[in-house]
Amino acid sequence: MTAALPVDPSRHVERRLRRQYLHAFVAAACVGPFLSYVLTDVGWTPREIGWATALLTASAVVTAPVWGWADDTMSGGAARLSLFVTALAAGLLTLSLTAGGEATTLACVAVLGSASGSLEALLTSHTLRDARTAARLGATRSLGSVGWILGLFLGGLLLTITGRAALVFLVAGVAALTAPTQRRPVRRRELEGRARPKRALLPVGEVLYVLSITFPFTLCIATLTFFTAGWARDDLGAGPLAAVGPLAFSAALELPAFLLIDRVARRVSPGWLCTLAFPPLGLAALTLSQLPSRGVLFAVQPLVAVSFTLWFVGQSRLMAARVPVDQLASALTLLSTLGRGIAGPLAGIAGGALAAAGGYTSLFLSMAAVCALGLLRALPVALRSPASRGAPPAAVPPRGQPGRERPPDRRTN
Repeated sequence: MTAALPVDPSRHVERRLRRQYLHAFVAAACVGPFLSYVLTDVGWTPREIGWATALLTASAVVTAPVWGWADDTMSGGAARLSLFVTALAAGLLTLSLTAGGEATTLACVAVLGSASGSLEALLTSHTLRDARTAARLGATRSLGSVGWILGLFLGGLLLTITGRAALVFLVAGVAALTAPTQRRPVRRRELEGRARPKRALLPVGEVLYVLSITFPFTLCIATLTFFTAGWARDDLGAGPLAAVGPLAFSAALELPAFLLIDRVARRVSPGWLCTLAFPPLGLAALTLSQLPSRGVLFAVQPLVAVSFTLWFVGQSRLMAARVPVDQLASALTLLSTLGRGIAGPLAGIAGGALAAAGGYTSLFLSMAAVCALGLLRALPVALRSPASRGAPPAAVPPRGQPGRERPPDRRTN
């Protein structure tokens, strides 16, 4: 008999993480994009819908650091709990919209936002904890883009064939509940091999440093997401499908872009990845300001997709290079919280004011200028880092030295 080949545990971990990204993004796509539609269908007023959507986002932002701290404390177990609470809250929200009151529904929305809002950051921290899975962060995260598109399709199909719009949240719950989970929690001694050093509760300084580099991109991508459909409708006369089509097209293009980004990340540092994210997005915004048309709107989406993948992988790896493993989830969730919490309101208020004062042309020109400023901020960081780093950074102890923790890489980032 032929001896069985040894099983690479990192392959099993990677497959599990990819499926978790898939299920998490299916659930997210069945909640955020459809919440206002479902609430309208059950008779809520625009003001009430506004409170519900704001609560969905605010609950995610407020509780994100708690989920990150819990994941670090539980050695990766918070993602499993988050998926379960997401499924439970989605089911309760479905029941509440059928037989409950407004207060109960808002409570369910808050719990759902809190549980699901940090899933991406938690899964990314799990991917970056080992150099073998960190090397394929882009390919692993690409399943999230697939899940987003699949969730939009399933939700739209369900709303088309059934009169009970609230069932779309049940799809989100099933997606979260059926996500694969870790069979057993990672023991702390397997992760570190010694007692944890005393650290600050949250790595605020490191998070603010990374955010100072990547926030201009977060602001621009939020502005583009918020105003693309409205611009296409008002200035280009696009219908509903044509207005949201470019966003769906960009998400579809992220799949091959994520698969290619891992090869790039083996050759350049995280600082360079973050720097290279600005020129394509700036070029896309500048093109939209000078050549506004439906064709151009679709034509620039490859630039947006490439920028997004460079930013996501670069920011995640830059954060992983600067914090130890026992603070990685806290760092990534706090980074996501501050980025979304500041960029979202600022993009909506400032972007709306610019569009109202000078039209969408001035808005897109402003985005291009912000990208140029972001490039100027990120470039010195990239120049101080080597052109190639070999293995991608992972917040784990070096192999063969289980009792030692790799210190934050402050030399190159």
